[in-house]
This record gives sequence, C-alpha cells and structure tokens, in this order.
Amino acid sequence: MPVLRILGNLTSSALLGLVVVGPIVALCAAAVLDRGPGGEPRVSIFSVAITALDPFVWTCVRNSIIAAGAVAAGSMAVGVFVGRLVGDWRFPARPILVAAMSASAVAPPAIVALGLSVMFGAGSGSPTSWGGRLGPVSRFVPADWGWYAWFWAAIVQGGSISALACLSAQQRLDPAWRDAARLAGGTRSRVWRKLNWPLLRPALARAAGLVFVLTVADPGAPMILGLRRTLGYQILSVGLGDDPFPSIAVLGLIALFVCVVVRVILNGWAGPEPSTWPTVAAEGRPLRAGSWRRSATAAAFAGVWGVIAGVPLVAVLIESTRRQPLDGVSLGTAGHSLGALAGRLLDPTLGAIVVHSVWLGLGVCALFVVSGWLARSASSASTVGPSGTLLALVHAGVAPPLVMGVAALSLPWLAGLTAEAIDGTSPTGLALLFRHAAAAIASDPFFLLIPAVGVWLAMTPTLLAVWEGGYGADHEREDRIAAAVLAGASWTRAHRLASAWSRPDSIRRFALTTCLAATNIAPALLLANRVENRTLGPGILLLREDPEFGLGAASALAVAVLAVNVAVVFLCSPARLAARIGPVDRRKSA
Repeated sequence: MPVLRILGNLTSSALLGLVVVGPIVALCAAAVLDRGPGGEPRVSIFSVAITALDPFVWTCVRNSIIAAGAVAAGSMAVGVFVGRLVGDWRFPARPILVAAMSASAVAPPAIVALGLSVMFGAGSGSPTSWGGRLGPVSRFVPADWGWYAWFWAAIVQGGSISALACLSAQQRLDPAWRDAARLAGGTRSRVWRKLNWPLLRPALARAAGLVFVLTVADPGAPMILGLRRTLGYQILSVGLGDDPFPSIAVLGLIALFVCVVVRVILNGWAGPEPSTWPTVAAEGRPLRAGSWRRSATAAAFAGVWGVIAGVPLVAVLIESTRRQPLDGVSLGTAGHSLGALAGRLLDPTLGAIVVHSVWLGLGVCALFVVSGWLARSASSASTVGPSGTLLALVHAGVAPPLVMGVAALSLPWLAGLTAEAIDGTSPTGLALLFRHAAAAIASDPFFLLIPAVGVWLAMTPTLLAVWEGGYGADHEREDRIAAAVLAGASWTRAHRLASAWSRPDSIRRFALTTCLAATNIAPALLLANRVENRTLGPGILLLREDPEFGLGAASALAVAVLAVNVAVVFLCSPARLAARIGPVDRRKSA
C-alpha cells in the first residue's frame, strides 16, 4: 500500500506539473518554431523579433493594460465598499444585494457589451465630442466611447467577483476580535483599518488579479465594441487567420508575461496570508442589526447596481424578443413577443449550436473528473512540497483564458512539425512510435477535441474551486472514509459509502461544470468558431455579424447563456463560488 501511494503521488504531481508547465512550454515552442522556404521545420526567432518589435503590438498591450488595470482597481473599490456596507450587518436589502452580486458574477462582459451596443447603437466605438474640450488632459482621455463601454461591461463581473471575495473573507473573521478592539477604545473606522483590512487585503488582491487576468486579453467585449487596438482582439484576429503561428504564440507569451508581473506586484502588496483563521462556523457568524441609514444606503446601492448591471441585460432580452424576418419568414408585425425569442431558439442553426455546447460541456466535465481526482490525490498527500506548490499554481490561474486557448491550438501545429521532422530521419523503434503519436495529434479527429482541451485548461482554476470548494482536498469526504474504516468497513466499501453520501453534491458539481464550460466565450471563440463545432459563446459574436441572423439571434443566444449561468450559479453558495479568491481555510489542513 505505501508503494502504491507513493507511485500515485508521483503520478499526480507529474500530471499536475504537465497541466501547469505544459501550456507554457507549448507557447514557447510555437513561438520559435517555423517553416523554412521549402516548408521544412526550423528554429527561428525572426517571427519573435517581428512581433515583439512592432509598435502597434505594444500600443495594443498598453491599451489593454490600462483598461484591465482600471477595471481591477474599480472592482477592488466596489468590493471594499460592499464589504464595509454589508459584511457585518443585517438588514432587509442584504439578501437582495448578495443575490444581485452572485448573478452579476456570471454575466460575461461580452453580453453586457452586447446590451450596450443595443442601447447606444452606432455610438459604441465612435468618437466622443467632449474629449477634445479637456485641454492638455485630453491626450490622456480616450476619445473612443467604446473604451468606457468596455469598462462598464467588465466592471459588472469584476465588481461582483471582488464583492463576493470580500464577503467570503469576512465570514472567517472572528466577531470577538472586533468586539475586543471596540472595547479597547478603537473607533469603527480604526477597527476596519487596523484589524479587518490587513486580513481582507490578500483576498481582495487575489480578486483584483483574477479580474485583471480575465480582462487584459478578453476578446469578446472589444470585438463587439470595435476596439481593435487591444491585445485580445489582435490575438483573436491572428488566430482566425490562415497562418496564425508563430505570431499568435508570441502575443500569448506577451499576455502571459504581463499577467505574471501584475500577479507578483499584487502579491507583494497584499502581504502573506494569515497563518491561522478563527474557528468560526460560516453559517453561525452573528450579524449586527443595521441602522435605517445603512439599510437605505444598501437599498440605494442595490438600485444603482441594478441599473448598471441590469439595464444592458434587459436591453439584450428586449432585442431577442423583437419581431423581425428570420430565414425569409416573417415573425409577425413590428413589436416584441416571447414567441419571437422561442422561434429563434428553435431555429435549426441555433439548435445545432446548443448541441455543440452540450458536447463541449460534457467533454470538459470528463477531463475535469480526471484532473479533479489528480488534484485530490496530490493535495491529500501533502499540502506542502511539490504537490502543494503545483496545486497552488493551478488554483492561481495566472494565464488569461484566451492564452490557454492559444496553447491548446498550438498542439496540432507542433505535432505536425514534429512528425515532419521525424520523417526526415528514417525513424525506428521508439522514434517511430513517437512519430505515430504526433501524427495522431495532428490529425483532424484530434482537432475536434481541441476546444474541450482549451476550455478545460482555461477553466481549471475556477472548476477546481467549485469542485473542491477551495484549496485542498474534499476533507468532508475524507472524514467519512476514515469514520467508515474505523467502524470496521473495508477500504473499498468505505469509499463506496462516502461516495453514496455525497452523490447529490457530485451531481450538482457535474451540472455546474457542464454548464460553465458549455457557455464559455474566451477560448471557445478561438477554438470553436467553425460551423461544425460552433458553441454558444462564439455564436453570440459571430451570428451578430451574420446578415442572415443579425442582432436578434445573437441576443437570443445571450439570453440562453445568461439563463443557464444564473440558474446554475445558485447551485453553489456565493462563498463557495468565491472560494478560489477568498482566504484559504487552513483549519482543516492544519
């Protein structure tokens, strides 16, 4: 048994290392490999130099960094405000505000941007008239209204993520600390600055880093708003071209380097995690009764947030119910009807998109079952050392989702180059076997699996947090196994009993994983954009530009994505959804 456990731990660590290091190695290899004049594979840094020295590329990088930094800072401000307003207080508007934040956290910026384009029409992406009236300051103020629309669209999700992270962290603060500080003569503001803020700052910094990573290379909202001078738009435009490599790999490495630098800066600012957290039950934390002023402020903020997040989404819903001709058949007279929405969703083309999305979700779920088991094996072995470090890196999610899509897209291309290079050496034995494996990866059947691999790599940090409830293993299941073994059950029967006890949670996690993967936008837009494998996320952006379908069909798909996301988000508590960006619960791993 010890030998098998050691072998299992080594295998888990090796495969986790492949998940962490593999995409980076693939990007680096795809950036320096190229084809010569005769089509033969070769190593060259010419493409790296051309892309890295292009001033337009660095203009796009600068614009994306500024926009993502502004969204991250604004999201942190929203998180701190909501944390101070709602964290320790009980009032009627609290459940409404928390529910609104939970729903907004799963509203993709691309769908919010689609609503803004519906509201303002051609105004999105057009120059503003007041930008030139600011004098010398105007050179630092974007003249394109699309940049403000992108900030609006991204702050809806980013602010909700930061707010949920702050609330999740506050649930672990011991109220006795607060009461002791107040009895010692500290004011409410001083208690927040000296006691709460040092403990909440790591969670908010992690949330800000996540928001930055999700925004800096986001292709959805810039594509809808016409913001071509952004990193995500350029990666997508190169990826949809005839010969994307090695330029797209260089752009992906630039985005990855920017995210790593920002993460390091935020981690240095946040400081170390608290070594221990108070043993307070998450559901038993007492809340103080809020005053009428706080209740009014919370109700006003909920109304303002409802306008910011809800109005664009309502605009998408209204557009999806607009009566207009579809496939040459009129849906009726001018106006709006739910029948128009149903008619669009029942269209064969949109039905095929839904079927492709379901298959994508099931594929990602199957891949994640394996990765979740590996993570559980590694984390149950030890929370320190190589396994713990690799698991923490997987949870960190420093690479933008679109960059993970680029890494997945590079696999068939690299495999094809490898097969051609081996063919020129008359392979035998192991080299011949390796050549057949590379040829299989470069074949068309494997290319159908690339969207599932890319979405799985992009969503692994989020899915691990939802599946495991945060860092570490499923400790409740391990406690049930230990109790069954102590009661006299065999090891196999103990595992069977623990699995049967947690079967409802497993079904809920399977459904959540499938839905989140099926509605993915960022890597799916790069990997599943063809007619034969198009899913919901790419369908929203691509059907919008299709004259046969137009904005109405894209809005119908957006409504379907929102309905699915909002429905499944309440399968898990807001605290669990924010577990990956909240504090690490070290009580169970101590």
